[in-house]
Amino acid sequence: MNTALWIIQGILAVKMIAAAGSHAFQHDLETMQTAIKSVGPAARPMLYLSAVLALLSGTALVVPALIPSWGMYLPYAAVFLGLVLILSLVIHLIAREQPKVFVTLILLALTAFLAYGRWTLAPL
Repeated sequence: MNTALWIIQGILAVKMIAAAGSHAFQHDLETMQTAIKSVGPAARPMLYLSAVLALLSGTALVVPALIPSWGMYLPYAAVFLGLVLILSLVIHLIAREQPKVFVTLILLALTAFLAYGRWTLAPL
């Protein structure tokens, strides 16, 4: 079970760090421009904030691999990531005409399983 949870952590960390990069540096993409126009002037600060939150949550999932004594904080990092994903889901529903809700729901389910797994099944 520990190996499966580490794989899930890795998948979520890569996804969140990639999302941080896209939200911070790819504002000129057509899909981003559509979202920026629909949200209005608050869109760019929200993109930077979401990039920071995604980077923090993705990094927090891999820190216990580097510093094993921080493993006890991993369930809290997973809960934080879940909150970030819920916020992301709401913002994407507001900003886009046809958001990719299915992907976010799968990531949210993986995050919930990770939090449960690290609290009860295989704590670090």
